[in-house]
Amino acid sequence: MTSRKRARPAEGDLERWARQIVAKSVQRPVDRHDDGLVNAQVDALIRTPAGNVPLEVVGDHDSDYNALRKRLEAINYRFHAAAEQPSWAVTIRRGANVNAIESWVVRKLAGLNYANNPFHLPYDAVLDDEDQYEARLRLEEEFRSKGVVWLTQMPGMGEIRVRAEGWPSWEDPVDFLGWVERIGMRDPRKAEKLRAFGGDDAHLFMWATLGRVWAINSMLMQDDDDEPSLPMGPPHLPDGVTDVWVASTMSRRDCLHWSARTQWERFEWEPGDEPTP
Repeated sequence: MTSRKRARPAEGDLERWARQIVAKSVQRPVDRHDDGLVNAQVDALIRTPAGNVPLEVVGDHDSDYNALRKRLEAINYRFHAAAEQPSWAVTIRRGANVNAIESWVVRKLAGLNYANNPFHLPYDAVLDDEDQYEARLRLEEEFRSKGVVWLTQMPGMGEIRVRAEGWPSWEDPVDFLGWVERIGMRDPRKAEKLRAFGGDDAHLFMWATLGRVWAINSMLMQDDDDEPSLPMGPPHLPDGVTDVWVASTMSRRDCLHWSARTQWERFEWEPGDEPTP
């Protein structure tokens, strides 16, 4: 009986962009390595005259946000509403159960208009009508208890657009170096694969994704007026990791690289940059 060879899994954007960034920065080819046929392969290899250097890629993701986005994509970011019902845009909290709240939201919105939208409460409403003010506060709390964090009416009729709440990056007080340590330690398998590959050098590439810790995206920001800053001091890396790269999926962001030889250095990049042989 002939065994069937598994198809190589598609390479994700973050892995591909990481290879492009490193290749352009170090002026060496960086090839995809993990073919999905053997467990615990590193993501990529940096081709150097001294031999291949392993590269692993890790992202700072929010699982609740990703799950909600995937569910909303499946319903085309729409709730079904009657044709005669005013149109609304609805923002839903991360972790909310879309199936459980859809019919409730549609029913509630059928009785609302711009004037009584609890999320558009005027600051001085309590001075005009305290009872109405309290009623709208209770209505807002009811929406929030179901997972709805914002409402706004749109032009037209019969459409309810739904989007996921963004990540509250300002709520996380971690600084840049603390974040690097956190991501480096979050998945020990990344460092284990690098150590298992062997060699003197091992690179870990970290992605700060949209809306994550602001200290990271701020450090990576391209500033037209001031000289961009660099982190103060070396990062604390997992055993066996010699180099770390940090980039963001937000626009107008650079990439930072650290090794004991170079310390921190900054590189410009844009999605779609091609590797330099």
